[in-house]
Parts: sequence; structure tokens; C-alpha cells
Amino acid sequence: MNRYLTQESSSSRHIKLFAIMTVISGLFYAISTLHITDPIGKIVMFSLSPVLGTTNHLQIQIKNELTIVKEAHLLASKFRATQEQNMSLRSELAQSILINEENKKLREQIGAAEVSQFKLIPAKIVSRDREVTIVYDQNVPVAQGAVVVYKNNFVGTIKNSTFHSSSMILATDPDNKISVDIITKDKSIIKGLAYGQFGTSIKVDQIEQNAKIQKGDIVVLAKTATLPEGVIVGEISEVQKIESELFQKGQVTPFFEFDKIDTVFIIQ
Repeated sequence: MNRYLTQESSSSRHIKLFAIMTVISGLFYAISTLHITDPIGKIVMFSLSPVLGTTNHLQIQIKNELTIVKEAHLLASKFRATQEQNMSLRSELAQSILINEENKKLREQIGAAEVSQFKLIPAKIVSRDREVTIVYDQNVPVAQGAVVVYKNNFVGTIKNSTFHSSSMILATDPDNKISVDIITKDKSIIKGLAYGQFGTSIKVDQIEQNAKIQKGDIVVLAKTATLPEGVIVGEISEVQKIESELFQKGQVTPFFEFDKIDTVFIIQ
């Protein structure tokens, strides 16, 4: 990216130089056309021929550099769009697995369980310190511990709240500990406890030692009375199993990058 910024700066300097040379060339072209001081004009035009050649060269170079910058911006936009699409597809996959599991449970019962309704409050991120500040249009403070999501992906939980703003601790914060379900490749659901690690990653602990988890298993928040089923934490990227320990652990990679979003939703 620095390369492209440097190229943009270089292009700006070249454009200014090109403009100056174009004015000078235009002036002497006018002198030549009007046959003013013809011999002198020919001498001057001859002396300016290297300048005119340089101008043409600069024009070609500027055009090439501007094309490169334009292509770089286009590629960056396509990359961001691909990331968004990838995250949405993974989220949909996790949801479909959960829906199938829920349907199986319902078929085993007589009648269907009542589905709770949850309100989503849109909020804007205004600071990105360890405790992230978000603002929203709300008449009453949101509940402490309320879950914050982005496209059904777990972002963090509310720590302190006022009428129009809250501080949020991210999923990657060590103080953010929350119960999760791990959905394995064979559709089994394994319990665990997720917490942040050094503010950069997420770990799942308290996984039974005999549980069969592997890289790529999907991790979601456990359903509670105040939380819907299927809020996605990420996927298992590494399994840490030591036979002498009581539990095994897993490293979790979220499906999105926090520093790339500016709007989130509070589940209330």
C-alpha cells in the first residue's frame, strides 16, 4: 500500500511539471504559428525539442502510474467484498447446522418450544481503546453484560452503560468470559468457556478431555434466556490437548476483523 501512496505522490509532482511544460510549449507554438520573429522562433523551438520529448515521456509515465493506482484501489475493494462474503457464508453455515440440530430436538418433543423475541439496538463505534465506546439512540441504558454482535458474529459484551453510550469489552479481552458451544464435523455439540487472550485472540477452555474437536469446528455462544442461539464466535484454528491435564483447549479465529467495522448491534 505504501508503494501505491508513493506512486500517487510521484504522479502529483509529474502532473505539475507536465502542466508547466505544456504552457511553455503552447507559448512558443503560438509564436511559431503567428510567424513572429521566425528565425528566433525556430532556434528556440529547436532548443526546446528535448523539453517537448521529456513532456511526452512524462505524459506516458503519468498515465501508467494513474492506471496502477486505480487498479490497486479496485483490487482492495474486491478483497474487502470477498472477506465480507466469506464471513457471511461461514455464518450461514453455522446457522444451518444449528437449525438442523434444533429441528431434530423438536421432532423428539410433542409441540414446539416458544421462541423468544430479541431486540437489536444499532450502535456506532467512536473509540477503539481496550474498553471500546459505542453510542446509540436509546431512552434507557442497556443491560450490563448484554452481547454485542456484527452480522450475527460475537464482538463483545457491555461493561458500563448510560442513556446514549456504553463501554464494551471485546471478545479478545481476558475479562470477557462467556459460555460457548463447539459444533463438530459430526454435528456434536461440546460445551466450553471462551475468553480473550492478550487482546488479540480468543481461547476456549474447559473442553472435556475425551471430546473430539478439530480445526475448522464452529464455535457459537451458548443459548440462554437473554441470548439467542447461534451467535458465532469463530472457528477452531488450533487444538491444544495434553493428556495429563483435566481439560483440553482450543484457539479460536473470528470470521471478521474488528478494526474494519464501525457499526454493531446490541442484543437487548
